[in-house]
Amino acid sequence: MSRALRVPAAAGIVLLLAGLAACGHKGAPIPPRPRIPESPREVRVRQRGERIEFRARYVLRDLRGHPLRPPVVPVALVLGEPSPELAAGWSAGFRDREFLRRAREVELPALDPGQGAEDVVRLDALELDRLEADGHLVVSLALRDRRGRSAPSPRTVLPVARPPLAPLERLDVVPRERGVALSWAGGDDRAAAVRIYRRIEGEAGDDWRPWRVVPREEGQTVDEGVRYGQSLVYAATVALSAEGPVVESVPRVVGPLAYEDRFAPDPARDVVAVAVESGINVLWVPSRADDLELAIVERQEREDSAPWHEVGRVRMPDAFFSDRSVRGEVRYRYRVISVDRRGNRADPAGPTDWTTPRPTRDAEAPR
Repeated sequence: MSRALRVPAAAGIVLLLAGLAACGHKGAPIPPRPRIPESPREVRVRQRGERIEFRARYVLRDLRGHPLRPPVVPVALVLGEPSPELAAGWSAGFRDREFLRRAREVELPALDPGQGAEDVVRLDALELDRLEADGHLVVSLALRDRRGRSAPSPRTVLPVARPPLAPLERLDVVPRERGVALSWAGGDDRAAAVRIYRRIEGEAGDDWRPWRVVPREEGQTVDEGVRYGQSLVYAATVALSAEGPVVESVPRVVGPLAYEDRFAPDPARDVVAVAVESGINVLWVPSRADDLELAIVERQEREDSAPWHEVGRVRMPDAFFSDRSVRGEVRYRYRVISVDRRGNRADPAGPTDWTTPRPTRDAEAPR
C-alpha cells in the first residue's frame, strides 16, 4: 500500500475513537469516598442512681480530616441481656453486624461542631426508665452527622441495679491534726464498696475517677494527703463492687471544707524537775508534732492552789530549761506547754514532783 493510502486510514481510526468517546462510553464513574465521622474515644459508661451516664471524647471531623456537618449527634447503642454470660458473649468481633442489627439506637443531645475539628469531652445521660431491658446492658457509642455515622466504640457490659442503689444516709468529714477523717453509715445492702471522690477547690477534678475505694463495712477512712490552706469537697457513693463496671448510687457531698491549722500539738512527755545548786533543771521529751515551734515552762510555788507562772520559753529542738530564779527552802513544781508555728497550744504536760533547790556548798560548810 502506498504512503498516501495509509495516512487516511490512520485518520479514520482516530475519528472512530473520538466518536465512541462522544457517545459517552467511558466506563462506570468512580464513586466519591464516603465521609465517615471518627468513632468516639475514651468512652466510659456507668449507672449512677437512676441514670445511665456516658462520658466520651468526640473528634469533630471525619476519617479524611474534614469537619463534620451539623447536626452532629451522639448515638447510644443499647442491647439488654438477662444474664452476664449472654451479655459478655457480645464482646466477640464476629458479632459486630448482629449487634448493630439488634441494638436499640437512642439519640443523645446534639453537639455543636463550632469552628472546626476540635475535640469535645461530653457527659451525657439516659434515664433508666427509657431503657426497658433488665439484667445487663451491652452499650456502645457512635457519632452521626449529615453525611454518615461512625463505627461504634468498643462495647461495654454494664450490670443494671433495679431499683437503683440507695445512697449513704450519712457522710461525716472531720478535720484533724494529721488529715481529714471520713466516716459513713447506711447505704444499699446490695453495695459492696464505697467510692470516695475528692476535689480541691481551684484544681480540676474528675468525678469519674475515685480518690479511694473502701469496703462499705469498714465505715471510715482518713485522708492524710491534705495540706493546710486547701479547701476540699468530698463526695461518696455506694457501689455494687469495688472493681469492674461502675454501678453506684447518687453521691452524698460534703464541703467545701477549709483545712486550716487549728489543732493543738501533742503534749510533751516525761517532764521531770531535778534540783541543782541554787536552781532547778526541767527536762522533758518533746511533742512529736511536725510543726512544733517552742515549749513554755510554767512554775507553781508552795501549794497546789497557787497560780502557775511562765518562767521561760525554749525553742525547738531543745528540751531543757534551767530555772535560776528560785529561793532556797521553797518548794516548786513545773509543767510544759508545747506550741506549734500557728500558736496552737497543747495541754500542759506534767506537773513534776515538788522540788526544792539544793543549797550552795558555801551554805553547807560548817561555821
